[in-house]
Amino acid sequence: MKSVAMAHGRLLLVAVVGCLWIGCAVEEVPGGGDPTGAVGGKADNPTDSDGGIVADDAGVGEDAAAEPLPELAPSYGVYVESKVKTRDLTTGETTTYVVSVTGLASVAQEDAAATFTFKPCRAKLPTAGGYSPTVKDSTVRAADPVEIAGTLAAGEDGVTLTTEPAALQLGVRLDDPLNDDLPTSGSSSRVRDQDQDGNPGITIDVSGWSVYGALRVIFSLAGTLEEGNRVTGTAELEPDYAIYGDNVPFVNVASQIAEAQGQSEVVSKTNRFKLVPTEDAEGTCSEVLASGFFD
Repeated sequence: MKSVAMAHGRLLLVAVVGCLWIGCAVEEVPGGGDPTGAVGGKADNPTDSDGGIVADDAGVGEDAAAEPLPELAPSYGVYVESKVKTRDLTTGETTTYVVSVTGLASVAQEDAAATFTFKPCRAKLPTAGGYSPTVKDSTVRAADPVEIAGTLAAGEDGVTLTTEPAALQLGVRLDDPLNDDLPTSGSSSRVRDQDQDGNPGITIDVSGWSVYGALRVIFSLAGTLEEGNRVTGTAELEPDYAIYGDNVPFVNVASQIAEAQGQSEVVSKTNRFKLVPTEDAEGTCSEVLASGFFD
């Protein structure tokens, strides 16, 4: 029985880590600020000591504002990476978790206005306690496409791209994705069995156990155009989640996660993104998931 209890305890640890990906409401360290820089402007020489993505300046001449804006590529691979460092309020230990989403975006541009249609290909969750929670690629790819409104602007620091907030939905389909609350019950008509496995929402698998829920991430991007029509910069993420059930015996994962929310605090967070043109006008998930594509 002791070994079973330990196994369940480790599973719950992973569930809590998964909660970091889907937006646990942990408290930010007072005075910590936002190390990513404000969306809508580019941070000065952003760096990441943990080896994350950094945005490089693309210098232009003083007459850049008078020059025509560049044409974006028709299709981009998209990589968004989020690093969250947390502190255990009991032990004082800190841990850094890295999550990422890789996808595709087609572009329709008219002068300074650019509309991106984003489709996710893969979501990678952090490892904890020797376990790696996963969401199937087929589940991620079944998400509704997201339309993102962007604006190009030329200035002394180069040509920048900023986007309006948009919402990625997994396991749910809201009438107003930016403002509606997530359903609290898995029986709601707005909940999608996105992986069609008979369980509400999406399924997160952890070594044979599963948690069922929905995720909505509201995001916006702010970056700089670079050589080769690439764009890099910072992202602002506002995740929200709901848990509708699990198959873990003797444990209610939702209640355990709620309890764990008050036992840690966020020390820092860094959200970065890259847009890299695909080889063809219509890219594929296989292309952008290939090793080295975003190098």
